Amino acid sequence: MANHPVHYSVFEFFDRARRTKTFARLLNKVSVIEAQNGNCLAHYTVTEEETNAGGVLHPGFIAFLMNSITHCSKITSNVSHPAKDEPLFLNIQYLRSALPGDELLIEAKNLRTGSLLQNFHTELRLQDELHGIIATTGKAGY
Repeated sequence: MANHPVHYSVFEFFDRARRTKTFARLLNKVSVIEAQNGNCLAHYTVTEEETNAGGVLHPGFIAFLMNSITHCSKITSNVSHPAKDEPLFLNIQYLRSALPGDELLIEAKNLRTGSLLQNFHTELRLQDELHGIIATTGKAGY
């Protein structure tokens, strides 16, 4: 299991999300590429279902994606209670929009783990563009 690019607990997180009838079921369209050592990288293709009236990816859905992938980063951070996701803050900067058919990468990194808090940085970007950042977030949580 040490050589596998995805931490087993992340599989469990996505499996539970896919089986639920809640909003989390929308994670069934996310593919985790790598998740270990406090980092998580996932792929998502925008569909019309997640767009707003303007035809772009809904900002609320962007927040949901980024928070979920950040939680996967937390799961792999080797903390005592990784299943607990109690954010202190989630600050999102929206930089550009995404359209149906756009291929996106969501990358979360654990920047620091202290005795009480963890700090994360997450980026949502177009897969094929080096500088195609759609949104970034900073998150601190217990």
